[in-house]
Amino acid sequence: MRKPGHPSPGAFSLPEILVATGLFAIAALAITGLFSLSMNQERAAREEARATGIATGILENLRAGTNARHVVVAVGMNGGVPLWKSIDPETTPSVCVCYDASGNPLEELDPGTAALPVGNRDASSVATVTFRHKTPIPELVTVEIGVGAPAAAPEEHRSIRTFVRRIAEETP
Repeated sequence: MRKPGHPSPGAFSLPEILVATGLFAIAALAITGLFSLSMNQERAAREEARATGIATGILENLRAGTNARHVVVAVGMNGGVPLWKSIDPETTPSVCVCYDASGNPLEELDPGTAALPVGNRDASSVATVTFRHKTPIPELVTVEIGVGAPAAAPEEHRSIRTFVRRIAEETP
C-alpha cells in the first residue's frame, strides 16, 4: 500500500512535468517561427516567379513593328488575344502595363499615374518598360523592365524586380 506524500513508482513529479511542458512550449514557438518564415519565403518566391514570367513574356514578344524603328508591346487582352501597341522608343521612353496573377496584360497605365495604387481588382503586378538609347553602340537600345507587386499598393510599397536586356534597333 502507498503511503501518503510518497509518489508511486514510475510517476512524474511536478517539477519534471513543468520542465517538460516548458521544453515543449519552447519547441512549439520555434516551429511556429519557422512556419511564418517559410510562408514569407514562399510568397517571395511566388512573386519572383510571376515577375520573371511577366518580364520574359514582354521580352519575348517585344518585336519589330510596322515601322523598322518601332517595337510592339502587348498592353491588354481582348477575348484571349493580346492587344498590341506600336511604340517608337525615341519618342516614348516608357510604357506601363498592369498584369493579372496569370501574367496576362490587363490594361495600359498612364506613366504619370503608374506609381499610384491600381484600381483594377484583377491586377496583381505593374510592369514598366523603359527604353534607353545611351549605349556605346548606337544601334542598341537598352530595355529595362521593372515589375512591381502588389499592384494595389503605391509604388514605394511595391516589391520591384528589374530585368535588363539590350536589343538591336533595325535601321530603315
